[in-house]
Amino acid sequence: MRQPQLQVLISRPEGSTQHSTTAIADTGAQVCVAGPVLLKILGLSHGQLQQHASLCNLANINLPTLGATSCHFSISGHSTRQDVYFMRSVLQVYLSLTACKALGLVHEDFPHPPPLAVASMVRRVVEAPARHPGQ
Repeated sequence: MRQPQLQVLISRPEGSTQHSTTAIADTGAQVCVAGPVLLKILGLSHGQLQQHASLCNLANINLPTLGATSCHFSISGHSTRQDVYFMRSVLQVYLSLTACKALGLVHEDFPHPPPLAVASMVRRVVEAPARHPGQ
């Protein structure tokens, strides 16, 4: 299965140069994660990161991080500031569900259907003609 990749602009929040990079919309993620490549793109060193406790995966196994920093993401008129956790083993930039919502990639009620879609589905069910056996 292909990952949902998109181009985003990313910068450090203090107004540094924006850089275009490929990111993956990971609506199952609670935090944004990236690897050493993004550190290099942003001109950051390991020592400039805020040291945080390790993250845990779904199996509750600790995932050691290099640290974290706040980054500014933008795409198609939407922008957000998110903490990004850096890990040696990560090759891509992964956007969390919160980031995906703020960037307009998924609606605010995701993973639930948007209210208008639910109303539309209910209307179709109510308005559907009844079928009787033998017709």
